[in-house]
Amino acid sequence: MARTRRRVYLIDASIYIFRAYFSVPDDVTNAAGEPINALHGFAGFLAGFLQEVNPAHVAVVFDESLTTSFRNDIYPAYKANRETPPEDLKQQFVWCRRLIESLGLPGFSSDRFEADDLIGTLAAQLRNKGFGVVILSADKDLAQLVEAGDMVWDYVRNRKHRHADIKKWLGVEAHQVADWLALTGDTVDNIPGIPGIGAKTAAALLEAFGSLDQLYANLDAVAGSGLRGAARVQKLLEMHEDKARLARRLTGITVDPGIQVGIRDVQRRKVNDNELTAVCKELGLGRMTQQRLLRVINRYPVSHGKISVSRLCVFVREWIFTGRCVLCHLYGNIHMMSLWNTIAADIAAATGTQAKLRQRGSVGGGCINQAQRIDYGDTRYFVKLNTATRVDMFAAEFEGLQALRQCAALHIPKPVCYGADGDSAYIVMENLELGGHGDPAALGEGLAGLHRVTQSQFGWHRDNTIGSTLQVNTLSDDWVGFYREYRLQFQFALAARHGCPGSLVSQGERLMDDFHILFDSYTPEASLLHGDLWSGNHAYTSDGEPTIFDPAVYYGDHEADLAMTELFGGFGRNFYTAYNNAWPIDPGYKIRKTLYNLYHILNHFNLFGGSYASQAEDMVESLLSELG
Repeated sequence: MARTRRRVYLIDASIYIFRAYFSVPDDVTNAAGEPINALHGFAGFLAGFLQEVNPAHVAVVFDESLTTSFRNDIYPAYKANRETPPEDLKQQFVWCRRLIESLGLPGFSSDRFEADDLIGTLAAQLRNKGFGVVILSADKDLAQLVEAGDMVWDYVRNRKHRHADIKKWLGVEAHQVADWLALTGDTVDNIPGIPGIGAKTAAALLEAFGSLDQLYANLDAVAGSGLRGAARVQKLLEMHEDKARLARRLTGITVDPGIQVGIRDVQRRKVNDNELTAVCKELGLGRMTQQRLLRVINRYPVSHGKISVSRLCVFVREWIFTGRCVLCHLYGNIHMMSLWNTIAADIAAATGTQAKLRQRGSVGGGCINQAQRIDYGDTRYFVKLNTATRVDMFAAEFEGLQALRQCAALHIPKPVCYGADGDSAYIVMENLELGGHGDPAALGEGLAGLHRVTQSQFGWHRDNTIGSTLQVNTLSDDWVGFYREYRLQFQFALAARHGCPGSLVSQGERLMDDFHILFDSYTPEASLLHGDLWSGNHAYTSDGEPTIFDPAVYYGDHEADLAMTELFGGFGRNFYTAYNNAWPIDPGYKIRKTLYNLYHILNHFNLFGGSYASQAEDMVESLLSELG
């Protein structure tokens, strides 16, 4: 039988301390009135981790090189966009070091090498000693360290990225991550990258050429590589090679900073209960936290039978005190964190800012998701919530909003982050103050401008949802075939399963056989579409700017978007006049708009039932009469 490989757990401490500082209320103080919110949250993280894993080999790695890293010698502006930690947080870092020492956990830090470099060094040396490496962090930069048998574990969200998972996570292989970041830049660390090259283009370049060095060794081949906009990309690479080379010196993790580490250096040490209790009291940690740490260190068994009233009281008191569910304290293997703490941490990671999430307020009007507005520091965001199974829906919406923002004439809310925590999924975006009076003509011109964004194929690079229904976007060169198979045929099949009249299905089959006639003298372009543009998905900001949101993005006939604006009304004559002036509407649209709106009426039947079936029958009958 093969021997199980030992594991060493390398903890990126700063991420969890910062997270606690900005998520645990600052009225958590010690006897002297000094804030210990970061310390308290970090202690809870450590207790949960030790209880769940009980590692024999572990290292807690701290970042102490914000302005003194060797990377600042290479590029003085490195991380210059980051604010110096507040004084009360600096002190809590010292206390966190004191805490890990009392828990028997080895700690590492350097004023020249960042935590990433120390983790890289530990990983390389311990891997050579037969260890599998588990890195506890949410930092994508650390993915470059992952080899077979290793893992990056975003502990708070319980997302585990093994070597084989890195490409699905980031779009590139682990060994390409540093090159990928050099091409795209990293705003969090103030690394410039190459202007105009985003994550997907960088991934495609590395897929084709393998590495940054090979890319520049074969630069003349980029224009003929088949990448979208390849000639433009080659020119950008030529113009900004110095930036890419500089960035690569910053994004690569150094794995040999002259530190020699043995197995004993990462072994957990025996803990003296009296010493741990004394340190907890010295630091101001409460009795419940002390008891929890002692239980974990001594591996007290957790009852799986009835919970005593006294234990339940402890649970309720700690839940109220910390603002998070601590069922994991009771059952050991269940790890849950506050949804709002997770959202705050994701905003921090996405924006490179640290602030308090101070206020929440529910927003009405949605039938698919719950919605809230939150204040994160001085910035207000709009948040949608759904069940965790809907996280892919939010991922698609995130990418859809990014795509729509190619049109500068419309104010598209900027997506910030999305994810899942426990039973909930979320997406965070720019909050727009709506309700202003705007010009429908500007909306019409803006929509025509959006539709001028085109690509060679119909569909999109991924599926998404229309309402909560799956919308299949498999790429196709044939618009008629695409619309038949992935729009009408898909919805008719759903309707049949939902009990629609048999006559609707049979008439629908006739329609799908013949509607190609409507395109005999009309060849649509593959335009960027909103995809679900009814009156409830457009508005004007308080400044009067036209905006569209809640998209179901794909590339298709621009008439499909235009048709839906007519389905439920609400756009006005000036809107259509302005659109027609910007993009004259083909005469055949008067018939095709019924074909396009049939998709949405069928979807409404599949979502809500009721009279939408008879409305769909009337539309099919009307189209068949036009076709003869």
